[in-house]
Amino acid sequence: MSNLYYSVEFNMNAQGRLFHQFDSEKINHFSSEYKPLEEISQFISSLQVDYEKQLKQTNEKKEALFKINDFKLWGFTQGSVKDMMKHRESLMFDKESAFKFMCSLESQKLHEMKEEICFY
Repeated sequence: MSNLYYSVEFNMNAQGRLFHQFDSEKINHFSSEYKPLEEISQFISSLQVDYEKQLKQTNEKKEALFKINDFKLWGFTQGSVKDMMKHRESLMFDKESAFKFMCSLESQKLHEMKEEICFY
């Protein structure tokens, strides 16, 4: 009976060691496979943080420019100030429409940042 007990115990210990060894190898393999994905995830997170920071700064700048109501300071590069003067009344009172004309370069940069985030 003791031989049987010893045999079962030895077999279970051997199976435990094999399972532990296999499990450790498997975990090491999967962790090495997972590491690049983790790096990509961290990269995307940093892009999102940068985008949100830049968006906040740009919106604060647009708010300040909207309060000033001086079209020359708006940084509109896709046309002339004369084009904006045609829509002066609507732009002075409609913040959403006015924001489309403000800070063209910053808005373009934000758009590119958003596209880069969506790419990943």
